[in-house]
Amino acid sequence: MSIDDLNELLSIIGETPFSKIKVKIDDVYLELEKPEYESNSSCNKIQYSDDNNKEDLFKDIEENDNIKVIKAPMVGVFYRSSNQDEEVFVKEGDDIKKGDTIGIIEAMKIMSEVSSEVDGEVVEVCCEDKANVGYGQPLVKIKIK
Repeated sequence: MSIDDLNELLSIIGETPFSKIKVKIDDVYLELEKPEYESNSSCNKIQYSDDNNKEDLFKDIEENDNIKVIKAPMVGVFYRSSNQDEEVFVKEGDDIKKGDTIGIIEAMKIMSEVSSEVDGEVVEVCCEDKANVGYGQPLVKIKIK
């Protein structure tokens, strides 16, 4: 792991809502902690501890037969549009089809599209544009049609 790799990792971690993170890359093991802060984002706040597992992080998010929650597949910055001059990919009340883009997550300067897994109507967008998101964090709720 080079100094540039470490700086990149620290930059990304600094943008996440986590206060403590453990990372193992090849034979390098890092355990980093930062002071907690209040986020002004409307995203759900993630609380992490060693005895939590990722299934418990968002246990308050409801998902049933009629509602599908599209969750962040990775840690990064969530963008609701491809650039600030463009319209958002989805908004509440929109009808969407399986495979439609609901947003983009940037991680390590790589942009990854997040797509809908079902056909339906967007009932809630859970994160604002340019919000830091964690793995498994709800992004959009879709009423299945």
